[in-house]
Amino acid sequence: MTKKDIEAALISTLQEIQLVSGLECPPLTKNTTPLADLPQFDSKVWPIAVCLIGEKLGIDLPNDVNIFKKEDSCDSLDISEIVNKVLSLVENTIEIEIKKVYLQ
Repeated sequence: MTKKDIEAALISTLQEIQLVSGLECPPLTKNTTPLADLPQFDSKVWPIAVCLIGEKLGIDLPNDVNIFKKEDSCDSLDISEIVNKVLSLVENTIEIEIKKVYLQ
């Protein structure tokens, strides 16, 4: 899985959510901040987005982790930062799974 794969899944998911919700979706770039730039994209919507992104990537992303904000902060992330956060979550999950295999 590459950053491009994650970015494509993220952008298509955001576009789909806005379309299904009947809301405007501005052009999405690496500098777009979904929580600030997408109408009504809030705490009711982002957990759904996280699940949909995980489905598109074929992985389980924890839907209790807000990938759209910095940890322990109210600062919103842009798409490039979200991609890095998702990649980090995936890498951490892989490391945990490898450790489980070695501990068996």
